[in-house]
Order: sequence, then C-alpha cells, then structure tokens
Amino acid sequence: MWLKKHLKGASVLDTGCGDGRLLGLLADGGASVVGVDLSAEAINRARQRLPSQTPLFIGSVLELPFPGNSFDLVCSSEVFEHVTDPMQYLSELRRVLKPGGLCSLSTPNGLMFYAPLPWNLGRLSRILVNPKRFAAVLSPEDHWRGSLSSHPAIRPRVLRKWCKQQKFDVVKHRGLLWSYYDPERWS
Repeated sequence: MWLKKHLKGASVLDTGCGDGRLLGLLADGGASVVGVDLSAEAINRARQRLPSQTPLFIGSVLELPFPGNSFDLVCSSEVFEHVTDPMQYLSELRRVLKPGGLCSLSTPNGLMFYAPLPWNLGRLSRILVNPKRFAAVLSPEDHWRGSLSSHPAIRPRVLRKWCKQQKFDVVKHRGLLWSYYDPERWS
C-alpha cells in the first residue's frame, strides 16, 4: 500500500468504509481511523471486525458529518462510482481534509470498457451469484441499477479533471486496464 509511509499518527477517514477491511489495514499501519458508510448493515459488520473504540458513522458521503479540516488522509475506495453527485463528493472530501493532507481515490477505470469484457462479465456474475452482497440498503427495484453503479466507470482524464476542479493536486495516478475488484486480493 503506497500510503503506508503516511499512516503513522495520521487521522484517517475512510468514506464508504463498508465492512471495515481498509480501516483495519490503515489502523494496523499506525493511523487513527474513522469510518462512514450509508449502509447500517455494513457499519454493523465493521463494528464486528474492528476494535470497539473505532468511530463508525452511518451517513452519506455527500454530507460528511465532520467539521472542515479534520483529517490528514481521506480514503475513497471503490465508492466514487456509486455517488449520485461526483463533484459534491469531491467537494466534501476536500472540505474535511486538512491543508496539505492526502486523499486516496480508487475507482473502476473507464478505459476497461474498451478492452475485452471480462471485467463487466465478472462483475455481473458476482452480482448474480451473490446478490445480497450488493443489495445493501437498496430496494429490489433499485438493486440492479445500484449494484451496477451510478457511474459504472470513470475515464482517468475525467477523474483528474474533476479532482483539479476541486483544487486537488494529483500527486500520484496509476491505473489498471483489468479490474482487480476483489477485496481479498487487493487488500
């Protein structure tokens, strides 16, 4: 994890923290961690995984329940593509980040859709095999739309442009053509 050298003693927010896997890794690296997720079910799973004193909040990443300039590092791992207003999301990430802090974003690569289709088919097969995992708080009607994302994939140049519009300096940017969305592997 390239962020490892920035974790010792840092205050870190994981937006869309899910079941807390990334929070655990960040805490193991010496960070003081906080998580927020829209899903009460996900927060309950995170509470089971993490130490009881870990602050976890149920809430929208579009209206983060924290004052401005609160965190040294803000993480967004595979959340960006699910938000309804990407610019508002970036604005909130920027707002809660301390001056000089770091923001780590990961999201599906929009260029993947121009490659052969294993990413799309793999994702669809995971949804078909285990739909409850992707349902979270969605109604059955919204399940397929929600699980396939609000913004299925974002082209790298678009993401850089949006970040720059929100006054982020892009320090490091890398991507893969093939998806590796398998939390067990990339964590």
